[in-house]
Amino acid sequence: MERLATVTATTGALGPVLAKLAALLGGEYELQEGTRRDIVSIKSDLEPVHDLLEKSWGWEDLDAAYKDWMAEARELSYDLENGIDGFTLGLERGDSGFIQREATDSPFKKFTESVKGVSKRCCEMQKIGDAICNRSKLNTDPRDLFFHKDASELVGMEEKKEELIKLLQKHEMVCIVGSAGMGKTTVADLVYREWEDAFHCRAFVSMHPSPNTMEILDNIRSQITNSATSAGSGTEPAVEQDIINDISISLSDKSDTEPGAKEHIINNISIFLSEKRYLVIIDGIWRWDEWEVIRKALPKNNLGSKIIMTTRINGIAEKCQSEQGAHVYRYSFGYWEAIRLSEMTLKNKSEERGILEANAKDLHSKIVDMCEAVPLAVICLCSAWAEGGYGPEWDTWVSHLLMDSFLTTPSLKPLVDSLSLGFEDLPVHLRTCFLYCSVYPRGYFIEKHCLIRKWIAEGFVSQEKVAEDYLDKLVSRSLLQPERVENIYRVHPLMLAFLASKAKEDNFVAYEDVSHTRSLVVLGLDGVPFTKFKHLRVLEIDRCSEGLENVHLVDICGMIWLRYLALRGCDRITELPQEIARLQHLETLDVSHTPLRKLPMEIRELQRLKTVDIRNTEVNELSWIFPNSLTVRAGATFSVQEVSLPQEVNPFPDSYSYGDGDVWRKELSIVFFISRPQVVPVPRCKVARRHLSIPLWVRTKLLCFTSLDIRLCKLEKMELDFLKGMPELKVLALRFEIHPRAPIAITGGGFSKLEAFFVDCRLPRVITFEPEAMPEVKYLEFKFYTGTVSQDYSMGIMHLPKLEKVVFRCSEHYTDDSQGISATIDDVRKEAIEHPNVITLLVNGKKEVLGSGRRWISRARKAITEKEIEDMKKDFEKREMEIEKREREIDETVEHIDKQCSRILNAALGRSQPDKDDAKARIQEEIQERMIVLESRERRLSSRAAERRRAKFEKI
Repeated sequence: MERLATVTATTGALGPVLAKLAALLGGEYELQEGTRRDIVSIKSDLEPVHDLLEKSWGWEDLDAAYKDWMAEARELSYDLENGIDGFTLGLERGDSGFIQREATDSPFKKFTESVKGVSKRCCEMQKIGDAICNRSKLNTDPRDLFFHKDASELVGMEEKKEELIKLLQKHEMVCIVGSAGMGKTTVADLVYREWEDAFHCRAFVSMHPSPNTMEILDNIRSQITNSATSAGSGTEPAVEQDIINDISISLSDKSDTEPGAKEHIINNISIFLSEKRYLVIIDGIWRWDEWEVIRKALPKNNLGSKIIMTTRINGIAEKCQSEQGAHVYRYSFGYWEAIRLSEMTLKNKSEERGILEANAKDLHSKIVDMCEAVPLAVICLCSAWAEGGYGPEWDTWVSHLLMDSFLTTPSLKPLVDSLSLGFEDLPVHLRTCFLYCSVYPRGYFIEKHCLIRKWIAEGFVSQEKVAEDYLDKLVSRSLLQPERVENIYRVHPLMLAFLASKAKEDNFVAYEDVSHTRSLVVLGLDGVPFTKFKHLRVLEIDRCSEGLENVHLVDICGMIWLRYLALRGCDRITELPQEIARLQHLETLDVSHTPLRKLPMEIRELQRLKTVDIRNTEVNELSWIFPNSLTVRAGATFSVQEVSLPQEVNPFPDSYSYGDGDVWRKELSIVFFISRPQVVPVPRCKVARRHLSIPLWVRTKLLCFTSLDIRLCKLEKMELDFLKGMPELKVLALRFEIHPRAPIAITGGGFSKLEAFFVDCRLPRVITFEPEAMPEVKYLEFKFYTGTVSQDYSMGIMHLPKLEKVVFRCSEHYTDDSQGISATIDDVRKEAIEHPNVITLLVNGKKEVLGSGRRWISRARKAITEKEIEDMKKDFEKREMEIEKREREIDETVEHIDKQCSRILNAALGRSQPDKDDAKARIQEEIQERMIVLESRERRLSSRAAERRRAKFEKI
């Protein structure tokens, strides 16, 4: 029933339509006779249409007429679902229950003619379908185009081959795992060709997504027997030939469909290989059960036999490692290897076509970035670019290629076929969910829980756990790529182009007629006509800093079929309108990363609401909105967990009353991330309403919860002991309806993991902490309303060794000027001053930092500052001494120069007068030059000394 009632890319909304028509014909609704007759007729006509659409899943070579009929049937299914939902909503709003009171024409009359037309064409399409089923499939494989290339043409493949050979020398079986187009098949083939003569027999078999296992086994049998005959083995030739003949005869006697035929061929292959050194490569395993069958035929014989298996699916590789002892080789291709491959491919293509390569030299990094270093993608994209003659500018060309001609460009055919192998192998439900990812732009980071909730809102899946399983399978098949941040994924750019093209081809994504659009994702905003989207199920507006304001939300609230509404990162959304109550089908509301401060009271009227995301907003009060919340999801931006109580556990059996706005909510989730407390509790249970004491169901069902919020009239010792004994409790909120006669003493022994403690009481002085109470508590919060002064009261926060913050929040009807509240705050302030830790005290938002720890830090900082000043003074004096020493050295140098000048002049007295004059002139010139140099050096030294003195004094 789960599959029947889901929306798929093949059947459209026909599954839900048939389920809803059946529900209308049930006893719950009282319909007019004409309406009932039309519903019966429509249902009868649509059932064979639904069956044929399901059967046609995966059919190839469909003609244009068949595709047009499929598109027409799917489009009609969406119109029908909209009509049924509108009709049902009108019945449910009636005052007399689910009764069609007005004797008007049947609202389904307008659909009967269209349904008859689709149903009539269904009979014609059935004949075409039967012919397609009988047509044999072509055994083509896109990998064949890149088989047996010269290793010199394959950048980096020689190194990969040597690496794989080294692994095979250590391990009997190696499993190569990697995404489509990485080169797994190529490197396996290189190893096969190099090693083929070293084995008695060998086989290389490529698998298709839906293989015939008997044909695969027969292929292996044929290759190993042929290679054994040509290569020879340790067995005598005559005996060898007898064994081969026996296998062939026994196989010819066995029919493929005969019971035991598969086991028989497995046994024969195993016997044949048991005494031979063999090499078998199985390329492209898609399913574990198929690999298990093949593996049974390949015996362990301790003769140095080797097995290589390649797969795209991580789960198969991991299972092969854990259960069969294989070594997993995670194939990767480096960025610079991809750059060299791009350069080589473009160079070769340029030479072939006589085009100057100079125009493409700067494109290599762009090509590799687009291909993300996938070799097959690099080769195909370079080829496509070269075939275009390097005509248009790169960005324009690649945009046109990815959006309009990805499936039809000849050079991209090997890549498209390779991507198709993985896509076509997906079951219809996985294919539909993956196809939905085509709505995201290139490079978009997809958050796990947002994607899952959109799948549910679209009707692709009804249960969150099932949706999570779908996502895990897409990740295991390397179709969704996990990012380093947990729960964040993206799609490879070229796979995204493939998805967008397939979605457009299958009419899964519409670009013109917006009136039937069911899902809309908007990044930024530029005049989106919200009033035209009448049938949206999903609306996501992400990171819109301009253009979307509060006034636009009224139009959005007119989309009454919305199940998922995200206004994530919209900076101008400060409040939600009252009209949000119109969204009676809404299941998820995401207003994270907005300046929103509060949620409107009208949200209480949304009876189907399950998830509210208010991370990184100013909203911090939810209890008045969701008084009966039972399931709560909490966590940081990318880490979300949840817990659910069994549905049979209803602590408030008398709280269910239909339509009074106070309905028991079994599946409400709240995603939040606020600044207080620092420790975010998960799972969290808020027990609604007030209780005389802790209810029995809480004590029996919630023992291992990490967060508990409960309102009590009194807290007896037995209940306190229960709370102290909760082994995983990290956050506790106690709200007292009646002020205790005496302060409740929290004694030692218990609360071993509690980190945050909240107290809500009309009067203060309700709690005292004794030694060893709450040893891990870091955060205290108190909410008081008024109070009287009492003597001899000490809260005892000095007994909380890890305390960091104390918060007081007073009711808006009172202020912290109340004498009782002020006295309590003063007492806590005095205790905080003496506390060994640094304590942050917040009183209605006013912050103080207290604690003896703070005084120690202040003294330490002061001591550090004084030491720094002293060190700077010493350094300054040292620098001054160095400057004075340098000045003395300069004076001594000048004096030495003067003496040398005198000696030179005296020595020149005996010369002729002209010589004396020349020598004197030269000496005076030299002296002048040296004096200039010395003066310059002296000025520089003085300037530096002055700058250092000024800098030191400014710092001091």
